[in-house]
Amino acid sequence: MNLRLSPDAVRVRLSRSELDLLLVTGEVGASTLLPPDREYTYRVVLDDDVPGLLLDTTENGIRLRLPGTHARELAARLPSREGIAVQQTDGRGKTLDLSLEVDLHGRRNKTSQQHKA
Repeated sequence: MNLRLSPDAVRVRLSRSELDLLLVTGEVGASTLLPPDREYTYRVVLDDDVPGLLLDTTENGIRLRLPGTHARELAARLPSREGIAVQQTDGRGKTLDLSLEVDLHGRRNKTSQQHKA
């Protein structure tokens, strides 16, 4: 799993195997250990109670939620460069671009692991 953060955007890129795991288990995640000893987690979770791609913060990271139908539609479109992209407005009225993509080149992050809430 690859996470890219910028002041106005969050992009998550999954490998095909991570997308498959998401479809089977409903969740896929990874973490990065930050100095001195703080784990930052990032997860993608299937949640049929949300209308589309939605970003939440957690105590130690972020969680990207989407309905299972959206994830299955994304998988059905592969191999396509088109991911899921939306804009989310924060509490101050600023817009954040969110995107979920699948890596078509097959790169895999060896540190990816599933995290449970």
